[in-house]
Amino acid sequence: MKFAVLFACVAFAAPAIAQQATPTPAPATADAKPEKKICKMIDTTGSIMGKRECHTRDEWRQISAANAEQTERTLGNRPRGGTGSMGGN
Repeated sequence: MKFAVLFACVAFAAPAIAQQATPTPAPATADAKPEKKICKMIDTTGSIMGKRECHTRDEWRQISAANAEQTERTLGNRPRGGTGSMGGN
């Protein structure tokens, strides 16, 4: 159950973080080869069809780092175990 909640949080936050973490491209030179784009299908809540997102390897790393940071913040803010009504006598 905890895994499902964590997965839902990450899946819900990923598109918002991905939009915020859009890096500015470096100035291109005449000799520089453009980085290869890596495309992934992203599941969209409420839709049968996935959304295709294409980013460079560095952009995917930044998105992944932002998602991990958001997950850590979310998990850090959740209440710890205690003497709640769940758990027996």
